[in-house]
Parts: sequence; structure tokens; C-alpha cells
Amino acid sequence: KAMEKDPARRYPSASELGQDLDRYLRDQPILARPPSTGYLLRKFAQRNRTLVTSAAIVLASLLVGSGLAVWGLVQARRDARLADAARAEAERQRTEAQRQSDNALAVNEFLVEMLSEANPTENPDAREVTVSELLEQSAAGLDERFADQPLVEATVRSAIGAALREMDRFAAAGPHLEQALALREGTYPDGHADVVTSLLDLGHLRRRAGDYDSAWVAYERALAMQESLVGTEDASLEPILSALAWLCIDRGAYDDAEQLSERAIRVAASNDERTPLDEIATHDRRAAILRFQGKAKEATAEYRESLRVARELPPEQRAVLA
Repeated sequence: KAMEKDPARRYPSASELGQDLDRYLRDQPILARPPSTGYLLRKFAQRNRTLVTSAAIVLASLLVGSGLAVWGLVQARRDARLADAARAEAERQRTEAQRQSDNALAVNEFLVEMLSEANPTENPDAREVTVSELLEQSAAGLDERFADQPLVEATVRSAIGAALREMDRFAAAGPHLEQALALREGTYPDGHADVVTSLLDLGHLRRRAGDYDSAWVAYERALAMQESLVGTEDASLEPILSALAWLCIDRGAYDDAEQLSERAIRVAASNDERTPLDEIATHDRRAAILRFQGKAKEATAEYRESLRVARELPPEQRAVLA
């Protein structure tokens, strides 16, 4: 320290030099130390300003360039992932559209053959049969006919089961709707809109047959699956929520019915394809809830609104309501 080139780093006086020597002889910490790395770097920078400035500019350019390169690489990979996802979604939609087309074709062929069996001009042994008999006869060999087409079989069984249900043939409809559900669940173990449809069909059957507990289970499963597929505010939830609301009315749980009905109305608001018939069904459901809650005035207002919408329908749609 006594020989430092920088006067500011030397001992201020001979007395302090003597004190430092005394501390050294007594093994005490001394003031003299080698120049720190920071001090040496500062002195080097002062002596070589041009060189240090140029090096700093080059280093900064390298860092910026490296950062841009890394960002570009990350962006390119992100774009590639998005493109792959878009191609995969397009392929999924194409496959689904082809499946639906093949499904519809197979079902149409089945229906044509079924009706041909009852046509005397094509089948001399045909006799006059009821629709329910024709459906049950045609369903006899479905498992063999569509052994390698489970989704087609599910569609046919779903249609047969729904038709038999509307004829109040609940015992005959049940096995078809249950088998349709099993086939679709086997094909779509992670959930699918077709599985939701089968659960709704089965719930409607159970409700019509008076088995409210089983109907509730089917409807709740349909709701949970649809929510997992589309979220909790999608318009496609409205038919399930409406079914649950009507079931609550059947069970006398009018407050629960009101909550479910209001949620159904809320999610349906985002449906641009909602029809006047849907609006009529909503007013009728709310009117029924209000009537059972003893709110006659409010119920009457809902029925009047339903009637107003119905009067504006074209004749062919009014006939459906009748």
C-alpha cells in the first residue's frame, strides 16, 4: 500500500504505516490489501476507454441478437405446434363428418329394408303390422348385421328405442336405449356428444316410466359429461338443464326446478339458432314452476307470453303444438 501508484490508495501518513506494521506483528487485521478485482477493472477501463466501449457494444449486440434468435425459435416452435393442432382438428372434423355420412347411409339402408318387409308388392308374405311390431321385428338381428359397425347399430337402436318410448312401449324401448349407450360409451370412453344424447334418451324413458331416481342419474351424467366437453355456460347445456327442471317439477322440488330453469334460460341466451318453439317451451316450463309455487299471477303471465309466440307461428308449426 505504501508503494501504490494512486496517491489516494497510499497511507495518509507515516504514523498510519507504523500502526499497520504494529497490527501485522500482533496478528491483527491490517489495512493494506491487494487491489480488488473491481478496482483493477475500473483502472483498466479508464486506461482503455475506446477498447472497453467497443467491446461493450459488441457484447450488447451479441446479447440482443441471441435474444432475438431465441425468441424467433420459440415463436417458430409455437407456430408449428398451432399448425399441427389445426391440422389435427381439421382431420378430426373430416373423420367425424365421414363417420356421420357413413352412419346416415347405413341407417337409411336399414330403414328402407325394414319398410320393404312390410310392403306386399316386395314381400308376398307381408301382412298388416303395427309400427311397434315392425320396429321390434327389424331389431331382431341388429347385433349381427352391424357387428363391425357399433356406432351405426347404436344410431339404429337409439331411433328404435325413442320411437317405442313415444308409443309408451317402455319395456321394449329400454334394452335398445341401454345398448345404444353401451356401444357409444365403448367407442368414446372419454365422452362424446353421442354419449350425452344416449344418456338423455335413457333419462327421458325413465322419467316417462315414472322411475324418477334413475332418470335423475342419467340426466346428471349427461350434464356432467357435456360440461366437461363444452364448459359450464354453453348453449348446448339447455336441453339437459330443462330436462332436469321438468324432473324436479315431477318430484315436487319446485325451488330446484326454478334454479335449473333460470340457468337453462341463461345459457340458452347465447344460442343464435333458438327457435320460437324453444321459446314456447321455456315459457311453459316457467309457468308450470310458478303455478306449483302458488304464484298464479306470474304463471298466467308466462302462459300468455307462450300463447302470444304460438299465435305468431306458421300454421304447420302450430299444428305441432296441438
